[in-house]
Amino acid sequence: MNTQHDITVGGQTLDPPTPPRKPHKLLWIDLETTALSRTEAKILEIGMIVTNLDGTEDGDRFILPVRPDHVSLYDLDPYQGHTGTHRVEDCIHRDINDYAAYLDIMRAGHQGTQS
Repeated sequence: MNTQHDITVGGQTLDPPTPPRKPHKLLWIDLETTALSRTEAKILEIGMIVTNLDGTEDGDRFILPVRPDHVSLYDLDPYQGHTGTHRVEDCIHRDINDYAAYLDIMRAGHQGTQS
């Protein structure tokens, strides 16, 4: 029991369980919308991918296209002018690849300072 910060309810001391250790994972989240304005944009797609700290995928993912009310996704092309695809999964993978490249640069710099 944590005697420094005892929690009491109705005069009785609570002994809450110790929370499990946090896993060393990263959660990558992306949201695609119809516009940049927070008052006018409608959500088109939500995506989340879990990776290990080195950026390798851990298998857990959630990708969900969303159809906003009164918006036909067949008539809408929110990605005009973009080069390549612009879906949540593509954006998250680009971010993960950038992260992995930065890790490599930091490791190389760290190894160079130990010589």
